[in-house]
Amino acid sequence: MTRFSLTIFGLMLLLAGPAFAQDDVLPGDMTPDGMPQDQMMDDGSMDDDSMGMEQPDDPCTQQVTETENALADQLQGGSLSEDATNRIYELLDRADAECADGDAAAAEATLAEARASAQ
Repeated sequence: MTRFSLTIFGLMLLLAGPAFAQDDVLPGDMTPDGMPQDQMMDDGSMDDDSMGMEQPDDPCTQQVTETENALADQLQGGSLSEDATNRIYELLDRADAECADGDAAAAEATLAEARASAQ
């Protein structure tokens, strides 16, 4: 009986040990798990890229973003009909695709059409 109890106790220790283990954290290291230290800014906050909010790097994409932000109140406020709202979203998507294809002139025309549709 004693031998059986010691065997069970030994197995419990083997199985419970990793469950109670903690990762070593260095003092002053406040990076979230899995994030390299170089993605943190000097003040300890994360930069925009690491939070999934990439800043548009080309003027065309920046124009699409600015137009989306300018029309956001009208689109979400319910001041437009559902058909008009869907049409504007389609135009914004098309302008974004045209920017991705490198056709800035077509994207600008599509954005102008989206702004006109919101009036």
